[in-house]
Amino acid sequence: MKSIKIGRSSSNDVVINDPTVSAHHAVLTETASGYILKDLNSSNGTFVNGKKIAGEVHVTDKDAIRFGGGQVTGCNALMNSQRTRITPNQAYGSHDGIASQKKIGRAPAPANDIVFPYQDVSSQHAVLMKKDNGEVVIVDKGSTNGTYVNGVKVPYASLKPGDRVLLANRYALEWENVFPAGSPGTHGDIRKKKKTPFIPVLAAAAAAAVIAVLLVWAPWAPWKPGRKGSAEEIFAYYNKSVVLIYQAYYFEVYLNGQHYDNVVLDSEGDVVSLEDASPAGSFGTGFIVSEDGMIMTNRHVMNPEMTETETMDFIRMSFNATLQQAASALQYSNPGKAAAYRSMAGNVEVKVRVYYTGILPNDTYFTSINDFLPCTVLGDTGSDEIDLGLIQLNSKHLPEGTTHIVNLEDIDTRIVEGKEIYTIGFPKSLIIGTTEQGVEAQKQSGHISQTRGSVQFGHNLNIDHGASGSPIFSDKGRLIGVVNAGFLNSAGNFNIGIQASHASEFLNRYK
Repeated sequence: MKSIKIGRSSSNDVVINDPTVSAHHAVLTETASGYILKDLNSSNGTFVNGKKIAGEVHVTDKDAIRFGGGQVTGCNALMNSQRTRITPNQAYGSHDGIASQKKIGRAPAPANDIVFPYQDVSSQHAVLMKKDNGEVVIVDKGSTNGTYVNGVKVPYASLKPGDRVLLANRYALEWENVFPAGSPGTHGDIRKKKKTPFIPVLAAAAAAAVIAVLLVWAPWAPWKPGRKGSAEEIFAYYNKSVVLIYQAYYFEVYLNGQHYDNVVLDSEGDVVSLEDASPAGSFGTGFIVSEDGMIMTNRHVMNPEMTETETMDFIRMSFNATLQQAASALQYSNPGKAAAYRSMAGNVEVKVRVYYTGILPNDTYFTSINDFLPCTVLGDTGSDEIDLGLIQLNSKHLPEGTTHIVNLEDIDTRIVEGKEIYTIGFPKSLIIGTTEQGVEAQKQSGHISQTRGSVQFGHNLNIDHGASGSPIFSDKGRLIGVVNAGFLNSAGNFNIGIQASHASEFLNRYK
């Protein structure tokens, strides 16, 4: 009977270098009757054929196994991981001939046909292949930072028209310019078009213009921003414009030139390395403000050091206490070293290092970190008062199903006490947001309660952790503010929004 240990720690038989995989994630045992897979209470789960397992399950090599948000694999591949190397042809399991292929990577020609000269792209990163039947396939060659299709990290994938391929989750591969998808010999319809008489064209255009005016102003036309709308109409219009933001991070400790990386707090509140615990994480709300996937949120949502001050102080005190204890133990046997430890105890610096930022569109099922679409942090205002920041989807495309953005060129600047307002966001993030229909944002109505000046305004919308960065709309569906802070006491809610004019000015820096 053979067993192999699987996880992120180097002490395992199979090491998976993925932050969503626990240090000691699972065990696979080969028995006389088959394989037994056991999850070791991992943070992000073990999945068989897409379903999360609990404890032990019997599996076969036909089952698709995934650890955390990692790649899919099988029993035989795991058992023979140190002896078997899977070639690209074996990886995508095709028996069709290869009509053409292009090697992709950082190394210059002739090592690659398509060169991406960036350090986070591997020397031989991937292969793009077109088969005899016209199918186009992308195969990752074991790259360090992965190949992504439509935001999902893949070992291989059959591509369809419109699929977005990113190397290292950053660099777009315009694969359709290399191998247009479809069967060989299909070149589209190039038949000669029949000319249309000029006068009927003018008549049709005039009729279309009249219909357009009626659609805009008629009471039966679909609601759009700029016209007074009901809460239901506003919420329905912006339902897919709001996203849940997630950041994974760890802490770094510096003392007298020494550096301790990947430090977090475990479930017991002890300071440990990331090898022994899941990374820290935080949530917030954002809203899409451009067709190329820019997302507005709060500055403090994308800068966890602004909200993790207590944790940072605790880590600093823990290191100080350890150094002081060491100094006390050595004060007689080695006074010099004891003095050095005491000096170090007064110079402990703690920083936050974010290593992943992603978004989950509203009304989306959540099973693992792979469901989040990866993003890049663009920047923030640098102001605690104008608490705004901007991230962007790495794909630079709108998420699937999103048809409306929040237009920051058409905002509401009239801050009047008693004015009706509406918000969509994720208070308590996944705790409240997770439903049988997927992760859903909360929709609320309220009023402006305080004008406060030229930057902020007060309101009575109910908010909580996770709602930071939510958009606030007026009764005509225009952005009037961004949720910033909230206070709750026995008298009720007292919450703050940032006026939309500052959001518009901030976005203009990136256009």
